[in-house]
Order: sequence, then structure tokens, then C-alpha cells
Amino acid sequence: MAATFGSATYGTGLPRHAAPPRGRPRAKDWAISGAAVLIVLCELTLLGANSGVLAAGAGLFDILALAAMSVLLTRRAGVLAALLPILILVLGAAGWGLILQRFSVTPSETQLEVTKLLGVTSLLICGVLVGLRRARGRLFCGLLAAAGGVYTIGSFWLYEADPFRVLGVVKVTHAWRFTGTLLNANVAGVVFGMICLVSLGWVQSLLGSTRTPEARPVLVAAGGGAATIALVACGFTGSRMAFAWVVILGALLCLAHLFKSRAADAPRAAGRMAAIVPVAALIVLAAGLGVGKILVRQESAADTFVGRIDVLRRFTALALQRPLTGWGLGAFDQVNQSTLSTASAADMYDFGAAHSSLLQAFLEGGAPYLILLCTAGVIVVGGIAANWRLISEGWSRGLAAAVALAAVCSLVDIDLNVPAVAATAGMMLGILWGRSIDVNGRVSPRTTP
Repeated sequence: MAATFGSATYGTGLPRHAAPPRGRPRAKDWAISGAAVLIVLCELTLLGANSGVLAAGAGLFDILALAAMSVLLTRRAGVLAALLPILILVLGAAGWGLILQRFSVTPSETQLEVTKLLGVTSLLICGVLVGLRRARGRLFCGLLAAAGGVYTIGSFWLYEADPFRVLGVVKVTHAWRFTGTLLNANVAGVVFGMICLVSLGWVQSLLGSTRTPEARPVLVAAGGGAATIALVACGFTGSRMAFAWVVILGALLCLAHLFKSRAADAPRAAGRMAAIVPVAALIVLAAGLGVGKILVRQESAADTFVGRIDVLRRFTALALQRPLTGWGLGAFDQVNQSTLSTASAADMYDFGAAHSSLLQAFLEGGAPYLILLCTAGVIVVGGIAANWRLISEGWSRGLAAAVALAAVCSLVDIDLNVPAVAATAGMMLGILWGRSIDVNGRVSPRTTP
């Protein structure tokens, strides 16, 4: 949607209240959206970039990707004005972390954590640049659905080839569980859930389109297939929270689609509602196939819940010992190992994260670090929410559901502490924010490529 100023819609020559034509993706859009999908899937494939070397490499690559995309998307002064508050907050958080390096118990880890933070922020901004043009955002979802389906099938193949290793790396604690290309089954469940929700949203976007391309049945079948196999994969990981939230968010997406259809004219609404039936049937079938692994682990649900409460209580107590300065960015592993007791050693000796992204930010960077990052997040989400009615359609609702899945699960698990998952969620959130900036009139015709 083009930006509006005064009584006319810039760049279209149409009256202010007239809807601009929806152009098809250009070759440049295919290249940019394809590159964005390739970046996130490469990082997910390489063990989620969840090691020192891989995380540093991914962070630097993300920064270079932003630089390259900024060169391609020229004349972006209006976008910079919208991004400035976030850049100030994130750079402030990174600077605070570097200042605390002298107080850190592991000062050598600080630069790595700052690089990871800047890398995720870079992909957030890349997402904004993608989302400034509606065709690119929708294309991103379509390409991610297609590539995500291939990624999921490849993950099953890797598991069949060697269930105890991923790309030659031993899985250790989750050796008996399906983890895709990652080393943690719960994180893998979130990744497959995100692919499922984005694919489902893209299918709904196809069903709600006013165009009737000959390829639409094939695209709907492909998107529905990607959503189905991703949901099965999510269930096979045995991640109870991820699977439950995918089902809940998927149901909400279907309900939102049906309510949107009712607002349209009756014949078109009936067609949309009829078309969603086979897609919903596939989702129900996938849920039935995946729920078996969930039920196997359900007997230990009570013990897991109690154990997770103990984990959060212990790390909250450690964070409150140094509430202002924290223990230092990247210091979690050292702090955990050095403070283990006889009671906690058996269950927490191998923890690499606090099992809560907010708690870990507080523990490592102190209250100022947490406040700066949360403020940046609130600004972004607030901007999206303020313009949600203008940007809400199938594919954007799918992206929002995927980001919500990662955010909710990371409150009690390590999902957003895995660089590739944080980068993927950041890219998706950025695309939604880019759409919000565009429709809010913050981007002039000279800044939108």
C-alpha cells in the first residue's frame, strides 16, 4: 500500500481513498525475497548457528547482508527516520554490554554476544526493507513455505540416516528425539511450527486473492502440504508447548480467515470458506499424526513443569544478586557451572541458557540491558499493532502467528537464545514492521524502491 499525504496517494496518481493496484512481484522482488529466505534457512540448517564460531559467522554475515540490501534499496531516508529509535536502543544495549565487560566473569564472551545482537538487529532491518513493498513480503512467505517444506523433508531424511547425530555432531541430551537440523528438540519444534504457520497464512492469502491464476490450485496444494508436513515434524519433536501453541495459533488463523471471508460478498465468501475445508482437514490429519510423540512424553509433564519452575527460581535468584550490572554478556555457562549445588547439578549441569530469554537478558546484562531491549520490542510491536487493520491479510497473519509462537515459547525455553531462531523471528517481525511503516505514511515515494 502506498503512503498517503494530503489529498492524494503518492506514486499512484489516484485519489486518497482509492485503492492502488496491486502489482505483481518484479525480478528484483524475487531476488530480495529469495535472498532473505536463503539467509534464515542456511542458518537453521547449520545447527541453528548455535556455537561460538557459527554464531559469530552468522552475526557478521547478517550485518553484511544488511549492508548489501541497503545498497540495493536506495533512497531510504524516510525509513531511517522510522528505524532511528530502535537503532539507538539496540546500540545502547550493545554499548552497555561492552561497558560491563570489565565486570563480567567471562569478558572474552562479550564481543560474541554483541555480534549476535547486532546480527539479529540487522535481519530485523532487512525484514523492514523487504516489507516496505507488499509483493516482497507475500513472496517471502511463499518462498519460505516452499523451501520450508523441502527443509522439513530433508530433516526427516537426516534423522533416518543417523538419529543420534546432526551433520556429524552428536545430539547428547536429545539423542533419542527428532531435532531436525538442530541439536535441541524443543527448539526444532518451534522452527517447524513457524514454518507451518507461515505456510498456512500464505495458503489463506492465496484463497483470499481477487485474482484467479491457473496455478492457484497447485500453489494451495503445495502450501497446504508444507503446512501439514511441518506440523507433523513439530509433533515428532515431542515438544509439547510448541505443538500446543501451533495448534492454537493455527486454529486462530483459520477463524480469522473465515471471519474475513464473511465480510466479503456472499459468493466469494462461500468459495473461500469451502476452499479452507480441505486445508483444515490436512491440519487435523497432521495433528493426529504428530500427537503420538506428544502423548509418549505426557507422563513426565508434571515433573517437567516442577523442574522448570525450579530452574526459573534458581536463575532469578542469581540475577537478583547483580541486578544492575548482571554477570556479563555470555557469562551464563560459567555462572551456572560455578553455582551448581548437589541438588541442582544432576539436572542443570549441561544448561547453556536460562530457559527464558527475558530472564537470561536480565541475568547477563542487568536491568538496563533488559529495559533497553524490551523498549525496542514494544516500539516495534506497537507500530505493527497500530496499523494492524491496514496490513492484516493471510500471509501477514501467518508471520505474526509465527513470531508469537517463538516469543511465547522463549519465555520458558531457549528458543530465542538460538541465533538462527532469533534471526528468523527478527526477519519476520521486520517484514510486518515494514508493512506498518509503509501504510502509516512514514515512507515517501522517493524512499520506496
